[in-house]
Amino acid sequence: MVTIVGEVGRRRDTPARCSDLVAALARHGARVEYSEIDAIEGAGTGDALLSFASKFGANVIVMGAHGHLRWHELILGGTTRRVLEAMQVPVLLSN
Repeated sequence: MVTIVGEVGRRRDTPARCSDLVAALARHGARVEYSEIDAIEGAGTGDALLSFASKFGANVIVMGAHGHLRWHELILGGTTRRVLEAMQVPVLLSN
């Protein structure tokens, strides 16, 4: 089973983009579902994603790695960095 995860409120086009991905994978015979996460209060998207993966027993996390300005990453951290710091399963990154 493949679960596509989008973050609630992150981008308005996330559900449409994810539904396209769900449809594409399903055409190739994958069993796919879509789920949304909400960033945990006091934590960020990375922690919410890691929590979701742990709760549902994920075998791997596949995610995009988007670059941001260095100062932005240093002050606010980053989802990619957080996932790589605390991952419990293999992570495949794509830019």
